[in-house]
Amino acid sequence: MTDHKSDCTTRSHRQNPLPILRQSHRQNPRQFHRPLLTYKLPEARFTIQNIQINIFLQKNLQLVAKETYLRSLRKLLCNLVTTATCASDFGEVGRRVFAGGVVVFPTDTIYGLGTSPFSETGIRRCFDIKNRQTERKLPILFSSTNEAAKLVEFDERARLIADGFWPGQLTLVLPSRGLNLPEELLGNDRTLAVRVPNHECCLRLIASCGNSLIGTSANISGTPPFIDPDDHLLLEFASRADYFIKGACGGSRLPSTILDLSRKDQISVIRDGAVSSKRIVDYLLSTSKTDFSFNATTS
Repeated sequence: MTDHKSDCTTRSHRQNPLPILRQSHRQNPRQFHRPLLTYKLPEARFTIQNIQINIFLQKNLQLVAKETYLRSLRKLLCNLVTTATCASDFGEVGRRVFAGGVVVFPTDTIYGLGTSPFSETGIRRCFDIKNRQTERKLPILFSSTNEAAKLVEFDERARLIADGFWPGQLTLVLPSRGLNLPEELLGNDRTLAVRVPNHECCLRLIASCGNSLIGTSANISGTPPFIDPDDHLLLEFASRADYFIKGACGGSRLPSTILDLSRKDQISVIRDGAVSSKRIVDYLLSTSKTDFSFNATTS
């Protein structure tokens, strides 16, 4: 009889591996949480409390995994890319970029990707990094309007708009002066998209690079641009460049507006952005004797 009882007890323990946990739960429900965190329950014994705890653990594990990934990514970035801040001296960066290096940097709109506009190698790298078709030309940022005038021609409209909106979030497409620039920039229409940004850090960087810098958005073509300097996807993107300048962008969260002024008889809005086309037309009407209102079109 004694042996039979012993056998039943053994079978009971095999069928129910948690008799102590069940007993403690009957005595004091609050004691049930701690053992659940340290004991892997059979799937058939899942309770609402256990599911909640597992969800909590999964979320925390996801956070830990993300932090570990970010630390690894930052370490990789440090090994592959020279990282600087807006307080850094841009002398070395400027020399390398002028020679064809590629830099990711903040602007007054979104994060930009750039190189020297005179470097075919650097420009091709920008196209490759962005996975961008060469038919879509790259804009150029300048440290001042006078520097931009060395590469493009300004008529009355362009000069008025530049005086009113530069430095700022407005890009102008203007005829090139025909200097020896890579074909990827000039294209068949021989025009350039130019801008002077309103961002102290960006202007310092441009000046150190020879007063001109390619300023396309730092993203894969067709994906959203970056604004947050701590975005892990931005860090991953920047690992393909030579330099990463970490700093805050402007507050607009919109790309620049693009106006095509290459034709004398019209103003074409290529892209609506941080500066509204109505604001530009109103400005022209208030500052010029020429009536520009009838020839403002949106493409």
